Amino acid sequence: MVAIGIDIGGTRLKVGRVQEGYIVQRASAETPHDFDELINRLAALVAEVADGRIGVPVAAGVPGVFDDEQSMVLASPNLTFTINKPLRDRLSDAIGVKVRLGNDASVAGLAEKVYGNGEQYSDFLLATLGTGIGGGLILNDRLWEGSAGMAGEFGHLGVGGPFEKENIWQCGCGNYGCTETFASASRMEQRGYKLCGIDSLPELADMARNGDEAALTVFQDAGKALGEGFAQVVLLLDIRVMLIGGGASPVIDLLREPLLDQVVARCDGRKRENFIIEKALLGNDAGLLGAAALALS
Repeated sequence: MVAIGIDIGGTRLKVGRVQEGYIVQRASAETPHDFDELINRLAALVAEVADGRIGVPVAAGVPGVFDDEQSMVLASPNLTFTINKPLRDRLSDAIGVKVRLGNDASVAGLAEKVYGNGEQYSDFLLATLGTGIGGGLILNDRLWEGSAGMAGEFGHLGVGGPFEKENIWQCGCGNYGCTETFASASRMEQRGYKLCGIDSLPELADMARNGDEAALTVFQDAGKALGEGFAQVVLLLDIRVMLIGGGASPVIDLLREPLLDQVVARCDGRKRENFIIEKALLGNDAGLLGAAALALS
């Protein structure tokens, strides 16, 4: 089976032809922050990787909130120029095949199910820890998108309760106490600079592994926030598996224990050994592979 996946990012566009789970041809370009230019550039990239193949299914992962038809973006902090524009239909017309749209974190979850570390699990949450926190839900071996593709907004679950009020920061969405304000990779770096004078996540992790108390606090607090958010998912859906991707996935060893402490404290009748917290495997290719998997679903 062959499909073309598109990963629309705020700074780069990535397009690939995927065959049997492998990216066999790639193309990328900077993201033009003009709607018409975006359509033209994506069409050119798709033509490049299609390499003359006609009728190959295409889907795109987009960081945004969709309308009920999943045809246009209603909100996206990094792609404001696409808001309320007919993205799906214009892209379909330019490419010559009907294009499906999916939330970028949700399709990353689908990629982990089809091609990555989630293949062995029927139900799991993928949390992508980067500038913010995205989430993708797999339930009964299928991607759960919700009514308009926005299920799994893990980064915006409110987790302010376990923390002192003076440490609750405003999220980019305008609310306070969202998971990503405590546990995104960018927030860990900001706290690392505040507490240790270092904003490099790998350096902070090395300090924490060597016993630096201030650096340990950064990861313990982030893990606690992730655990509070995941506990809400567990209580609602009884999911036992969480995969962590994004820029913070290499520090999962520092996040796992405080995360599990919080989950067990919040979820009566469940023990640490009931839960699996693992690293996602697909890295920066998750969005592209997930879009291709969406095109084939």
